[in-house]
Amino acid sequence: MKNIVTACLVLAACFLIVRTADPADAFGTLELLVDAADLDAMAGRTVHANVNVSALAGKINACQFYVGYDQAVLEPVSVVAGGAPWNLLLYNSWESAPVPGELSAASVVWPTGPVGTDQPGTVARLTFRVRDVSCTAATLHFLPNVDDTKANLLSDLAYGVHVPAAVNSQPIRIGLAGDADGNGLVNIIDLIFIRSRMGQNVNTGNNRQADVTNDGLINILDLVAVRKHLNTRCN
Repeated sequence: MKNIVTACLVLAACFLIVRTADPADAFGTLELLVDAADLDAMAGRTVHANVNVSALAGKINACQFYVGYDQAVLEPVSVVAGGAPWNLLLYNSWESAPVPGELSAASVVWPTGPVGTDQPGTVARLTFRVRDVSCTAATLHFLPNVDDTKANLLSDLAYGVHVPAAVNSQPIRIGLAGDADGNGLVNIIDLIFIRSRMGQNVNTGNNRQADVTNDGLINILDLVAVRKHLNTRCN
């Protein structure tokens, strides 16, 4: 616990000098990358995205990010640390001070110390659930820096703060319930799409689109779900 408190104090000291960071600093890049299988989603589906860091000009030991999302389309579920060496998520605003459409969070290289990392990696992993909407799209995007806690920052081993370049996610297409093949129309082709994948692993290829009921299985229930929406389309 003492080590965690120490890390928090160090990170806080770094981020308190955000106003001295150079906006033109090319120290590294933050990227929001949605899982390829989630770029085509529908109501009730989960959408996963990574906050990745890359192109680092030196070693860093902390990263803070400030992300925006369309809260009418995406419902926040969770944010976790990205995995070694980004093993500790210090805080996230979804738990401490939620604001619709925003997420502010910070991760550190843990155990902390003089090592840090200059390697590309995943700082954090975000999970959303698609609300009861269809025929629309959403993106995850980095919001402009506002203050000490709402900012996109990298902290180096000398406690210097850097403003990284930021790359937003690809659009997430929210289709119709039952539109397994993602062409904007629910018809017999969707039934064929599902039948050809029944009993298969939902995580193989594009099989996840055949799991219309989002229960982790491709079975008769998915066919029933498609039948309920036959002949509906996105305008």
